[in-house]
Amino acid sequence: MSKILSISFGAIFSVTFSLFIYDQVFILGQSGVSSNRQRDPSSSSIPKTLESLGVNRKEEFKRLDFRTPFIDYSEVDKKFVLTSGFVLNSQSEILDMRKLCSKLIPIVEAIDDKQNPLDGKGKIKALEEILSLLDFLSTQEISKSNPKSLEAIAHVQELSDALRSNLEPAMDDSLHIGGILVKGAILKSDITARKQNDATNLHPTTSHPLESSFWKKNVVFKSDLYAGFDRDGFQVPVNEACTYLDEVRGYGTHARFEMECSGQKYKVKFGSGTNVGPLNARIYHALGYSVPVMDFTESSEVLYDRKLIQNFAKRKLNEIFLKLFFIPIHSFKIGDGEREKEFNPFLWIKTATLKDGRKLNSSELEAFLLRSQEFKSFEQSENYRSENEVMVEKISFGQASLQLKDKNADTVGNWDFNKFDHPSRRELRALQIVGAWLGNFDHRRNNNKLLLIKDKEKKTLRLEHEISDVDSGIGKTQIPFAAGEVNQFPWEAAFMTTSITTDGRGIPNQKVQKSTILDLHRLENILPFWKMSEEDAKWMIRKISAISEEQLTQALIASGYPASELILVREKLISRRNSLIVAFGLEKELKLSIRPVNKGLNVAVSTTVSSKLSDGTWVHARPSLFKVVNGVLEQR
Repeated sequence: MSKILSISFGAIFSVTFSLFIYDQVFILGQSGVSSNRQRDPSSSSIPKTLESLGVNRKEEFKRLDFRTPFIDYSEVDKKFVLTSGFVLNSQSEILDMRKLCSKLIPIVEAIDDKQNPLDGKGKIKALEEILSLLDFLSTQEISKSNPKSLEAIAHVQELSDALRSNLEPAMDDSLHIGGILVKGAILKSDITARKQNDATNLHPTTSHPLESSFWKKNVVFKSDLYAGFDRDGFQVPVNEACTYLDEVRGYGTHARFEMECSGQKYKVKFGSGTNVGPLNARIYHALGYSVPVMDFTESSEVLYDRKLIQNFAKRKLNEIFLKLFFIPIHSFKIGDGEREKEFNPFLWIKTATLKDGRKLNSSELEAFLLRSQEFKSFEQSENYRSENEVMVEKISFGQASLQLKDKNADTVGNWDFNKFDHPSRRELRALQIVGAWLGNFDHRRNNNKLLLIKDKEKKTLRLEHEISDVDSGIGKTQIPFAAGEVNQFPWEAAFMTTSITTDGRGIPNQKVQKSTILDLHRLENILPFWKMSEEDAKWMIRKISAISEEQLTQALIASGYPASELILVREKLISRRNSLIVAFGLEKELKLSIRPVNKGLNVAVSTTVSSKLSDGTWVHARPSLFKVVNGVLEQR
């Protein structure tokens, strides 16, 4: 009997393990890509946008397949495949694609619905730019000997794929239990053991990648990380009541809205990224990446508008289906448990000013404006006391981050890490090191934006691949994530192990060193990260090592970190950078960037932190409400 049970158990285990492995091969196979499985354009996961436009999905948009375009050059037939619908090896194909884009432009121009993902002048400009590029290609010989033709095709690729992204879900909606178990192990696997494919976009005489729409070369150690972004100073509105414009549409776990101050538009963002976003954005920009300009603000004033309260909770939450062997067993919405906290405007409001000069605190304002204080009733117009609304002049919000809107930039859609030549780019492979250092676990397609930038002098448009959301990090880097939770931010980011291999006779013959990045989980698999070579990693470690401790201090002050928290975060960032330097064998080369760290740090509440800028100005960290005891942040 016991033998039968043993055999039965073994059989069950074998089948289960086989299914588990199959599940992971499917998810993590294909070079480790899971987030970009093919989606049927006619599937129900795509918004019903195209029907409302009168566009036939199966014909027009399926032929102009924005999901999977690629350039495939063959010496045999000399064809360039642009999309699954078009092969640009003849003028007739170019003409057909041009006709289709011409048809789509007036349809998209007619959209006047902010909830429609194809709404916005960036989409129209993208289609017009594709037309312009196709006109250019119609006059060119498409070949390797004509680099301009290849560049034009690549731009059409990027634009069309970004346009198509507007009709896709914000993120992969499946989370496989096996993936959670295996992904952590894979992300901990040694970098040096991976296939060492050289990046294909390197400068011929340096280790830097060629400058492009993804990356620009900066002199890191000269960068001003206080104002940041190559600016002379902050552009945060002071002593000015701004005008509410609109809610920020899309998906996310934190509230945000748009406002305008003196002709400049800002995105106001609340929650855990209030300090993290401005800090990360400064560092990413100093390292050469395109990111939005972000600043911390202690407070911001907005003229009263009912829509500000009504629309505060309009952002959608991503729904995830938890699966075991492809079978859905549970679903949940990311951030649903914290929704009433994160999206309740009265928890972020400090005061309101009435037109007669009286001040109301947040709870007083809530009772003054609303008949019912239930969260779900905030959107209901009949719940508002219109006789009291007319008496309110402005609302003052507390701490937030402000993202500056570039007047010369229009968003086309999202760009994907895993498509085209992106996985072979050094700057995108090495981005894993930046994420490991800062603890940014949220690199994914939906946090990237393809921009069309207007060059006023040249009167031309150029593409820019922006990393549009860098609010995650400086917290817990494993599932469940916790951005901004300083005490959960690990002291180490990587380590190196050394082992001795033996020959067939058991005699030691080779010393093997392995570099391992620690516990950096992600919601999507990023192919460039899987392809990162040791040289890609070392290139970025040298760059982050060029950031001085004083620069870090200034960036942390600018990002609104209070003094005691600043000291702890700075110490952890230096510790994590030390671990990356040692893990990749650069301790001799970068010895000046390594200093001993104090993991048992103690910092009093009354501690102050100041820094002198290059122009002689002194800047000071905000006073703290916390102390640090043995390396842990505690309330006084």
